[in-house]
Amino acid sequence: RIPDENMHDNYKNSSNDLPQVWECIIIGSGFSGLCQGIQLKEADRHNFLILEKASSLGGTWRDNAYPGAACDIPSILYSYSFEAANTSWTRNYADQPSILRYIQQISNKYNLTPHLQFNQRVCRLEYNNDDHLWSVYTNDNERQEYARAQFVITGVGQLHQPMIPPFQGTDTFQGDMIHTAQFGNAKRRKEFYAHKNVAVIGNGASAVQIIPELQKICKNVYVFQRTPSYVMMKAPSISLLEKVINTFSLFKWLHRSYLALMGEVLLFGAIQGKWWAQKILKYVCAVHREQHILDESLRTKLTPDYPIGAKRLLFSDDYYPALVQENVHLITTKGIKRIEKNTIVAHSSNDDDDGGTDEQVVEVDDIIFATGFITNPFLYGIQVYGVNKQKLWSNESDGSHAYLGVNSHGFPNLFFLMGPNTQVGHTSNLLFIEEQTKFVTKSIQYLDRHNLRALEVRKDVEEAFVAEVETRSQTLTYCKIQKSWYLSSNGKLTNPWIGGFPEYKRRLQMWNILEDFQVYQNDPMPQQVNLDQDQWSIAVTTLINLWWSFIAIVCFPFTGVTRKIDTPTKKTV
Repeated sequence: RIPDENMHDNYKNSSNDLPQVWECIIIGSGFSGLCQGIQLKEADRHNFLILEKASSLGGTWRDNAYPGAACDIPSILYSYSFEAANTSWTRNYADQPSILRYIQQISNKYNLTPHLQFNQRVCRLEYNNDDHLWSVYTNDNERQEYARAQFVITGVGQLHQPMIPPFQGTDTFQGDMIHTAQFGNAKRRKEFYAHKNVAVIGNGASAVQIIPELQKICKNVYVFQRTPSYVMMKAPSISLLEKVINTFSLFKWLHRSYLALMGEVLLFGAIQGKWWAQKILKYVCAVHREQHILDESLRTKLTPDYPIGAKRLLFSDDYYPALVQENVHLITTKGIKRIEKNTIVAHSSNDDDDGGTDEQVVEVDDIIFATGFITNPFLYGIQVYGVNKQKLWSNESDGSHAYLGVNSHGFPNLFFLMGPNTQVGHTSNLLFIEEQTKFVTKSIQYLDRHNLRALEVRKDVEEAFVAEVETRSQTLTYCKIQKSWYLSSNGKLTNPWIGGFPEYKRRLQMWNILEDFQVYQNDPMPQQVNLDQDQWSIAVTTLINLWWSFIAIVCFPFTGVTRKIDTPTKKTV
């Protein structure tokens, strides 16, 4: 292997000693960016740079450091598969500090620190037709490029750009206002809200985690809700079974496979609209709601009227118990009307569409926005220009799109991790990230092996995939409501994958460079090149997939118990 300390050789700018030309530039140092770096190093490709906008790594788990922040996917599944056998967790669902430590430990174990450059916010990418290199501009300086690379891989994710609605009068509010994704940068601690009247606007995944923590220390917590969410209890834990699972690597893999299978069968079954899956999950949510919410009027306000899966299913054991406390007040509303000095004026939930006169006025000291993130367009804040200076996704009516979420026509050697239509609501995103990083690495190796410069998906192939997404999405519960973070402003499904993980994995592994992609030599025009597919590698991969499918089916009848997760033990890395 090439020593990491020599990776800069022959790639330095003589004037300022900064790397000038790289094989790969990765944007983002969260789970996606680090996984891509690991894959490249495993393939003996060390000439890459990871650009991070902040002063430390971690991505969304660095920024979303609000009280109670945790993952709602069991951590045995929300962790890298190649580290699953070496990692033991101590709580069911890892909290934010534990996940951030896990990310830092992974970076140290695989020696990614020499590749990281912090405080470099990428603002512009521009493709050069002549030399097939991408120019990368950072920190809003579009006059001088920071670096150039043959390949650019975006791993910026979607849960880091706060979406704060432009409420009237926010500039007049006298208290403190903050989004849940800004707690990390602000280094805000929950003690800041002790003995205060605090408003939480929103009731999604972040809200159900922060509200129970605020209830413990605030004088009053006012929860502004437009649409109720389906909330399920978290999986229980059994200490003896956890010890057995943590002792044997095989049991870890069996447990991981069982959880993945349950997500594919039950959760994705509900998303597909299968009546039996809908009925089971609705019943479980109803039992959880009735167990803690005894007041019939409050229970009615918390009961959704849309198909389960249309919005993200939430997991919490303490959200409902917090709502029934004396210092927590649920305010159902059609929206915030305005904010005035130290008050929030909200529409009544009974206001009609042409505007009613009923108002709900609440005096508060501080406001916390749990209003989600800017998820459309993808790569928000980064201007991308491809072949012949065409702008990425310039037609807003078409929405963001990419073939299998990883590449778009007209943008050679630009790869997306967790790109359009690859988010999931029924399993772990890390499963998808690993497959995407393998795909990117294989693509780079193919080009290198055949002395080629670039590749991009064919236009007709991408258009066919976009049409497939639009057709298949109509049968999914994602499209059974008018507005959610899964949908673009014009109602198109742009975020979630339209199938299960096994389908995505198969389609990404069985890609055909001759049929699906066009490649470039040193000539800027695409070439038809006779490339042989590595059929043996594909056959071996298929056999491995069949084996793990058999393992998952065998363990399906047994009761799965999610392990305790909190902090990776010393055994981790």
